[in-house]
Amino acid sequence: MRAVTPTIDDLITRGVPGVVLFLAVTFEFFQSTNGWLEPNAKLVIVLTGSYTVGTFIDVHKHDVFSPPPFFRKVLYEETGNPGFLRLTTRAKLRLRQSRGIGLWNDAPILPEIETCPDYGRKSIFSKNGGSLTQQLETTLGEDVTPNRLTHAWTELERQALPELGRTGQNHHTVYHFILNLAIGITFGSLLLLFPLSQGKYVSVTTGALITAFFALLLMVELSVVGKYGTRYAKSLVQGMYLSSNPSTTRYPVSS
Repeated sequence: MRAVTPTIDDLITRGVPGVVLFLAVTFEFFQSTNGWLEPNAKLVIVLTGSYTVGTFIDVHKHDVFSPPPFFRKVLYEETGNPGFLRLTTRAKLRLRQSRGIGLWNDAPILPEIETCPDYGRKSIFSKNGGSLTQQLETTLGEDVTPNRLTHAWTELERQALPELGRTGQNHHTVYHFILNLAIGITFGSLLLLFPLSQGKYVSVTTGALITAFFALLLMVELSVVGKYGTRYAKSLVQGMYLSSNPSTTRYPVSS
């Protein structure tokens, strides 16, 4: 029988982000319970509700965030299918391969712009003549396509996570914590900051400052998502390779 006791990883990745959104949702409720709801009862409600909300966020985080760019770029390099790339990356690639860039590169005095940027060729699979796409298709029993990108990413996590060392496991915890916290901050802010900015509980100026603080915090969160997403994806790709080639010499994943 599977244990249902939350682990430390669960408490970090689900409990903390859940607190942000749960308190935002129940702010009005707790404002009206002063004087008749016992502090211990409030604590139990907050802890239970936060973990429940955090679990819901964790289950649906891939509906909000797509897999990290490094993973998508490795699949693109192996298949040549630009559908694996994000829209912004795809637009930059089309620009690099446009006629205008070709004319730019033909000019003798202008610095050349790379028309075929190195996206995923530095992965451990490409260095050793293997294919992450084929490995995933073997374990999934189906083709890896842009429409099944999230499914392929979750399968990569499932297969490679046991191969990760302590550093890789830490990347896993931090990455999922940041994703869930960003979702909690985003939706919690929408629920909580509007009445604050209208001066319902604090002055309009204070409400605006609180709103600006949460907006800045969210920007920092999204920046960190990209940084740790790359590290985590590289760890998983290496772990996937090692799981299929156990005799391969292990080496640290560069950031």
